[in-house]
Amino acid sequence: MPAPPRRAAPKCLPAPRWRAIPTTNRSACDCRWALRGCVGPGDGSHCWRQCCSPGSPAKLVVVTQTYVLTKPLIDRLRQAHRQLTRRGLAYFVAFLIGDGSEDRCDNPQHPRASLLGELRRAIGAAAVWCVDPPLFQRVWPNFFTQLSALPTRERYPKPGAVGGWQCVWPCVWFEHGSPYHMDSAHDTPLLRAPSGAWTQCDLHAQVGLWAHLIPALESGGFDTKARGWCQTQRGERGVFDYLWVLDWDVAWTGDLARILKSFSSETADFLSFDAPRAEKDEQHYKQQRLRNYLEDWQVRKALVVPARYSRRMLSAVRELVASGRHAFCETRSPSLCAEQSSWCQHKGMVDLRPEVFSEYHCATAASNNA
Repeated sequence: MPAPPRRAAPKCLPAPRWRAIPTTNRSACDCRWALRGCVGPGDGSHCWRQCCSPGSPAKLVVVTQTYVLTKPLIDRLRQAHRQLTRRGLAYFVAFLIGDGSEDRCDNPQHPRASLLGELRRAIGAAAVWCVDPPLFQRVWPNFFTQLSALPTRERYPKPGAVGGWQCVWPCVWFEHGSPYHMDSAHDTPLLRAPSGAWTQCDLHAQVGLWAHLIPALESGGFDTKARGWCQTQRGERGVFDYLWVLDWDVAWTGDLARILKSFSSETADFLSFDAPRAEKDEQHYKQQRLRNYLEDWQVRKALVVPARYSRRMLSAVRELVASGRHAFCETRSPSLCAEQSSWCQHKGMVDLRPEVFSEYHCATAASNNA
């Protein structure tokens, strides 16, 4: 079959069938396969390079994950939505409605259903992902069964939660705390440290992404053109480059989009606040043994608030969890990236942009001693 004529300018491709080959002769590829398929070092093909390499400028998805909701927080989320979407970034909030076997997002009588409705009215229903235990099981069917045998889980009891422990939601959170902040030309995020017992703290945004955003992008049900994602030199169909994950207790002054975009020239697969470090025992890392794989010498740790993931890092994390290999949230991605060092690069934001950060030490101390 002859190739269709080359278009004057790249456009969104309808792509009725997914193919890891160019849709025109060595021009634009239908990259929907790459939403799940960019794992490992790659195969060197034209479409791998076009679909799996970060674009310029990088296209960003930003998710705030929260299990609390207050008026100041709603105002902050509304501000984030406004600042990010007007700069072409996709923004979502992953709201954990509960962690018990009876907690469901589709229950209008749930005690927190009114909070969910208030959040949807504030930033728009399309920007809110409700997260509950069934959603975790949709992405990873054996998630809670596998976690039930995780070593040292008895240290984090929580009656009423799935499995009786704090696997997705802590018993308590810090209502107050010493703020730490970043400063970049008057763009200043202010943060408070979350509880260290939120043992799977890195997965909530990722569950929402795999359950909601990825299917929408694959089906064409997400308005990528409105965000300027289609008119790119790569010509791909709405494939994002990086996922940023922020916790609920992040505040800032200035332009949040500017802060996040300041790291876009860095192509590392995983960015955390600090660089990874080896943790061979529990002396300085209380959750070091909360894992069912890795030798002690293989354990790496980093503060994953905030964090940025490439698409192939997201796919690698999904495969890791699906395989039944589990660890504390601050162990998972740092250790995975070290294990897959042939393709994965992990860097600390504070090393890349030290001028952005100040007074961040208290969060590290809280994480280590929680």
